[in-house]
Amino acid sequence: MAYQLIKEWAKIRGIYGARFGYLGGIHISVLLVRICKMLSHSGNNMTATSVITTFFDHYATFNWQTQVAFDPFFHKQLRYDRSFREPLCIIGWHSPVLNTSSAASRPTVKTLERELQRARDRMLTHGMTWSKFLGGDDPCNDGFSVGAQDFLKTYKSYIKMDLHYWGSSLEDGCRLVGWLESRCVSILVDIGMQLPGLVARIWPQRFTESHTESFSTSRHYHGLYLIGLDWDEVNGEPISKLKLKLSHGTLQ
Repeated sequence: MAYQLIKEWAKIRGIYGARFGYLGGIHISVLLVRICKMLSHSGNNMTATSVITTFFDHYATFNWQTQVAFDPFFHKQLRYDRSFREPLCIIGWHSPVLNTSSAASRPTVKTLERELQRARDRMLTHGMTWSKFLGGDDPCNDGFSVGAQDFLKTYKSYIKMDLHYWGSSLEDGCRLVGWLESRCVSILVDIGMQLPGLVARIWPQRFTESHTESFSTSRHYHGLYLIGLDWDEVNGEPISKLKLKLSHGTLQ
């Protein structure tokens, strides 16, 4: 139950999708097993509620920049040299690739941090229920999830990546989608390098027009990906208009 709820939460909040640098099934498993074993070892009563609340409370304050998340009861003497190119380090159980989050980028880690902190704060809200926590009591407009609605309202500027496909081959269409999605992390990294103060967040699900059919039912497909853009304020002060203008030119 704990795994399924956390996975559903990650999907709703737009942080489920390993190829985008977010969480995947293996990442949730590693993080959750770590919590379960720590609770069991400490002698605490383990219920689904205690596991889930401890999960969000623990990882909301976890220092992802410096700490490594792993199962300490499996890796009793972990020897792993983390490189500067690994902004997120979630260690799996088997080699040769121990870091299961190698696709993560600094922008996706920032997004993960914010969402975990948000989840922890909502857990502490008086009268919170599982349905409310997942947004089940909130209306969904235009078929969008609550998380997608929040994403569309949060940012003032977006980068839109249109995906058009014409053809009869489902395999070719899926290959095109896979090719584009595999390069999304690089786009976030490039934005961060060119404009260090700009916070970019990609929504890991495709938005489609209401009349557009899927690959399996049509020879024409049109979808799009959105990257939300926002500035980190410097000393609480907004970004100047000159910097905004220069940054707009850089992005173009």
